[in-house]
Amino acid sequence: MVRVARYSSDVIAEAAAAFLRANGISARVVGQMLPETVVRLTGGGLSTRALDVMIASRDLKEQALALLQQFDETPVELDVNWEEHTKPDLSRLPEGVEVACPRCGESLAVCPPAETCPGCGGAVDVVELLIATHGPDVLAACFDSEEGDGNAAGPGALSASAVRRCRACRGVFESESARGRCPLCGSLYDAGVPGGGA
Repeated sequence: MVRVARYSSDVIAEAAAAFLRANGISARVVGQMLPETVVRLTGGGLSTRALDVMIASRDLKEQALALLQQFDETPVELDVNWEEHTKPDLSRLPEGVEVACPRCGESLAVCPPAETCPGCGGAVDVVELLIATHGPDVLAACFDSEEGDGNAAGPGALSASAVRRCRACRGVFESESARGRCPLCGSLYDAGVPGGGA
């Protein structure tokens, strides 16, 4: 294995490795967490993280370095509507799911979600209260599946025959696991997290 880059951000390191894989170079991220005591002993001169992008062949090092220079010079463009894609459709919640105001105990409207408590008038975040009360799995049915067919990605969508799409390389694969690494490019995915891939 040959190191071609080092990053302090796991997101950027994974994106750089995915960029290399998308351009035909097998790459992976190897990370190392440095203990806080080491960082303090060096006067804060060391980062707590050192994430290396590694490639398998020394013969491809020059090509990989040129691609990474292109990657580093290209600004990341965010989808201006990204926030809309992360909002759960609370109309898909199972019947009987309720939440209460944490201050006064008043029952809150879930769909459409209340923004203020009718009892005490305090601001509330129904999605956060749903997660705190029922756990994150309660929202599983509230998001479209990755294939965009409009079906809820409920608990049944994480079955043994689940077809997944990697957000990094856009490749399609089958996996029994809701979390793991894409077998095509090695990027991490988490089907239970909105925007987590697969």
